[in-house]
Amino acid sequence: MLTLLLNVLLATNAQAAIQMPLADGGKAPILPGSNAKAQFELRSSPNVFSPKDMLSMPRPGQGVANPDGDLVIIPVSQYSFDTKKTNKTIYISPLDATVSPIEFPLVNGGEAFWLDSRTLAHVVNENVYAVTLEYNATALTTGSYSFVQVPRPPYLVGSFPAGSGVTNFKFTGTKKVQASPEQKDELQHLLVFSAKVYPDYNLTAVKEHDDEWENRGNSAMVFDQLFVRHWDEYTSEKKSRLFSVELNWKNDDLGGTWTL
Repeated sequence: MLTLLLNVLLATNAQAAIQMPLADGGKAPILPGSNAKAQFELRSSPNVFSPKDMLSMPRPGQGVANPDGDLVIIPVSQYSFDTKKTNKTIYISPLDATVSPIEFPLVNGGEAFWLDSRTLAHVVNENVYAVTLEYNATALTTGSYSFVQVPRPPYLVGSFPAGSGVTNFKFTGTKKVQASPEQKDELQHLLVFSAKVYPDYNLTAVKEHDDEWENRGNSAMVFDQLFVRHWDEYTSEKKSRLFSVELNWKNDDLGGTWTL
């Protein structure tokens, strides 16, 4: 009985589908080469939130507090349709006040992270720079924007091999307060990062291998697996791997210096 009912329902639906006339909603099709215009088009005006507005909005990243827990850095990126570039900025804000944050534009892009509670690291083009900060908490009560100042020019901590493409930095360890320059820092400061390398895992040979690949003389590619593309590039022998390097801190007349 159940089988008979199912057959009747299927036959009825099939007959209805055959007899149902196709409807175009009263709209004539748009033929290639005709002067007719599509009914749908993107609008842009001060009163319309367009896709262009969405793509050009600031995109804040994850805020990271310093070891003392009184300051936080927030990376923000924003695409500009005028310059066709993505601009990056770091905002520094106190965690115990509601004043407006201070903006530090990253003109050449790059990444920033804390080396200690008063030192920011800025990595750009495989070079690591240190930016020393002075935090004046009393300026917050007056509403002054000078609660963070830079008492000395940024200095070079060290450099990674050119073309290595290092990124995703995670730093661990806080320097020990020293009473004199003769005392040594007893803590280990490890900077962990990732980079796309070839099977030899050699950071210094990445650029050389890249040049060999670009000048291989043909564009043929052979894959033995289905996952052939990741986002906008083809997969290859070049894979993302984790690395670590030790940073050193030494007390001096300038208040301390980091070296790679």
